[in-house]
Amino acid sequence: MQNEKDPPKKNLGKKPQTAQEWIDAAPAEIQSAVQNAMDIENREKVSLVQNLTTNLEDDAKEAFGKTLLQKPLTELRELMQLLPKQEQQESRTVLNFAGASIPASGQKKEPKDRGRGMVAPVLNFDKSD
Repeated sequence: MQNEKDPPKKNLGKKPQTAQEWIDAAPAEIQSAVQNAMDIENREKVSLVQNLTTNLEDDAKEAFGKTLLQKPLTELRELMQLLPKQEQQESRTVLNFAGASIPASGQKKEPKDRGRGMVAPVLNFDKSD
């Protein structure tokens, strides 16, 4: 047991273990679980970076995207708060002309009852009680 007055022992002469070295030394079930979690995190990072760099030109998108992929997932999620909400983006009015009729040709059609005209109603104001 370590005495309270003794300083904690440091990793003397050993360099710190990398994530890949740690995974390689772990049991198979742990390797699979950690690798799956890392894959999910990487997919989410790629998705967030794509959303963050949507409006950039191709050269800037690639360079800035590589920089953003190095950032932790929590920081990328915080950066996503700067983008407009999805509802605001979808609220723009989209014109849809499906089902609209074809433009008129400019020629007038002849009425079917030409010459007869409209029949005027008969108004009778006499009292017939």
